[in-house]
Amino acid sequence: MSFDVFLVPSSATPGGPEARAATDGALLLCGARRAHPDQDLVLCTGEEVEFYGADDDPGGMFALRGGLSPELAQVIFEIADATACYIMAADESGAVLRTPGNSGAPLLADEDAGDEDEVAREVIPVADPAELAQRLMGGFEAWSGYRDGIGTQAPPADEPNSLLGRFWSRLTKRS
Repeated sequence: MSFDVFLVPSSATPGGPEARAATDGALLLCGARRAHPDQDLVLCTGEEVEFYGADDDPGGMFALRGGLSPELAQVIFEIADATACYIMAADESGAVLRTPGNSGAPLLADEDAGDEDEVAREVIPVADPAELAQRLMGGFEAWSGYRDGIGTQAPPADEPNSLLGRFWSRLTKRS
């Protein structure tokens, strides 16, 4: 289970080798690097972060599990800025965050409508990694509260011997 932060391409986002070069340049600026071919990243602190994205395709997804460190916020910010991608968290706000280097329009599909047209969403400028972390923190804290609460919930009272009830009892015994 993770709190997901997406890099969403804009109309100004480069593709192909330019996208990979922009990402690699941002990693170098942060003292970070790719961990191995499946795109995980190693921050300057040695922390490994899950990142899913194709080598030459813009955008991707960070799967945050442990926390949102200043170093991770800087990597997300710098990659988004270098690739002119918007930042969008898997939270209830639906807002997209724009770094100063992004001059493009967001290219977001309305999944509920099933079309590929641009969707009107609130675009919020973020000036630096600290402001990005502040904007993401509310969604991250809500997610981590949910994550932490899963292991403390009791099994359904009417189904103690069901598959779900047995799962919950094993899960709560570990806590």
